[in-house]
Amino acid sequence: MTDLPTVRDKNNRRLTNALFYEHSNNPEFAWFTCNTMDKTVDGKLYRSMRRCYVECMDPTDTMFVDKYFGGDFEHWRMCHENSKLEIDVLAWREEVALRLQSIAIKKLMDSAPSNQKDALQAAKYLGSRAWEKSTKKPGRPQRKPEDPVKEDMKRLGLIQGCKP
Repeated sequence: MTDLPTVRDKNNRRLTNALFYEHSNNPEFAWFTCNTMDKTVDGKLYRSMRRCYVECMDPTDTMFVDKYFGGDFEHWRMCHENSKLEIDVLAWREEVALRLQSIAIKKLMDSAPSNQKDALQAAKYLGSRAWEKSTKKPGRPQRKPEDPVKEDMKRLGLIQGCKP
């Protein structure tokens, strides 16, 4: 179920910082490194959490949590919300999203010149570079609320250039 020898201490408490070689006071519990590549210290291999996360290629984190945390999503939440890891996890998620997008675009490029049913749509998508376009919400733009004091001043005509 899990590749880790332990992700909890002797009192069955979930480990967060102690899982990392760079942050652990007790190397017995450390299993990961914050580096981008695996690291070996005194004959013990510390896996790069970034590499493990990106290799799973799962934007939902499910496969990663199943493999490295035994399916304990609460434990993973505690780790990735930790101030020492939060920014890194956001970067990893973005990297996974970009890699998945790259795979999808490659598949579209492969199918575009063929005679398949969806080849025309794939070619249009690629030709318009739709993945680069901003994603705006459909519909009428919402009016941004102004400062209530400023609105009252406008209504009373105290701000120059406003209608009374």
